[in-house]
Amino acid sequence: MGNLTIEILLVFIQYFIMLFFCKYVLDLNFSKKQFLFIILIMFLPTAILFLFIGPISILYLVLILAIMVYRETKCIMSILHVFMALIFIVISDNISYIIAFRLLNAIGNEQLIIIGYFLFLIVFAIVFAIFYKRVVKFLSERWVFKSVSYISVFLGIATVIFMYINIMAIDHDN
Repeated sequence: MGNLTIEILLVFIQYFIMLFFCKYVLDLNFSKKQFLFIILIMFLPTAILFLFIGPISILYLVLILAIMVYRETKCIMSILHVFMALIFIVISDNISYIIAFRLLNAIGNEQLIIIGYFLFLIVFAIVFAIFYKRVVKFLSERWVFKSVSYISVFLGIATVIFMYINIMAIDHDN
């Protein structure tokens, strides 16, 4: 597989993981019309942007997904879940990279490494989504107050921005 093909496949897998994360955590049900909107307004433009500006294109996806989730739920706290999805995808990506490219590299089979990377990415993202939903459910039943949601959203957005800037600065070749 060519590098561009692998990158595009990775982009689409990450986009669908992010959508799954939000859908699962928030218990959203999308209609066919909304699913078509997701493909035409979110995924295709982001994939095209990815070809020109690279990983920064995820910010477009996050912005549109946050707006869509807010319109669907009418809850400001739901925006935090979109940003948490991005954080957990980045963490899943980093863990998958370490496992696949550092540990499986000894085998020497490039296709196995790439397949392992994608499988680890999907598995870790699903595990994080399940764990996050349980934590959110636990906290919302006991401790979370309405006024805290605005502070949480602000802190979540700031965390994602700074974390994403730092991750973009990391050279994965080292």
